[in-house]
Amino acid sequence: MRGITFSDNETIFHNWFKVDSFILFPDDEVKRIKAFSFLYYRFIMEHREYDGFDVGDIDYEEVAEITTEIIADFDFLKELKKQRRSRAAAGLVIRILYSQVYHNFEEPSINKAKSLYRTGLSYLKKEAKNKDEKFHRNISESYINDVINNYRNRLHYCAAYNITRPPNSLTEKEFIKDVKNFFSIAERYKSFCINYKASRRGAYTPPVVPEERILHIDPGFEICPATDDKLEPYPKEKIERYFAKNDMSTKTNNDKT
Repeated sequence: MRGITFSDNETIFHNWFKVDSFILFPDDEVKRIKAFSFLYYRFIMEHREYDGFDVGDIDYEEVAEITTEIIADFDFLKELKKQRRSRAAAGLVIRILYSQVYHNFEEPSINKAKSLYRTGLSYLKKEAKNKDEKFHRNISESYINDVINNYRNRLHYCAAYNITRPPNSLTEKEFIKDVKNFFSIAERYKSFCINYKASRRGAYTPPVVPEERILHIDPGFEICPATDDKLEPYPKEKIERYFAKNDMSTKTNNDKT
């Protein structure tokens, strides 16, 4: 189990973007540091005059130099955008898998979740086309397979980020609350990923991710696992509609006689 720990000597904002960059680039220290610098300093620059935030003492000239240099690195910004979109896709897939289990669908699977993800986005793609708007998400089967494989050890954080995003907070107090909610939701999704095993014709498959491989972040405070409603399962009717579009069974275990 690999991971990082919050620092008591840093602000909540510094610690959060340390987490954010670690989730995006856990195996590449150079890109991780660059992602942290860009995301953290951009946030600080945007919020330095907000009444609801105290970002601390910052050398804004130095910050401006650092961010300007990173902004000039188009290849890195392209990679950062790609990883953020991949994280969002991974989070959606694991939430769809959880929704299958939550609503007690028969034989839920991550392959079905990936297929339903592609179906859902295909609706959005058609809507964008009808409005003559650009659609930037990749919905190919190979792409989503790669995303799940690449993010498998941190799917729980992807799902949590899909639900609550501290940088969108309106005040520092709300930011802190959202960070706690993030870890609370991630803890439940971690348990789900470790313990979930698909059953197909009596044969059990491995968990979504083995516990020894999962990425771990210690926020330095006690994490209270979220309740089911905080995991925001998708409505049963929506999942059934996607199943129907994919010509899959919508039977639940409650339907068995």
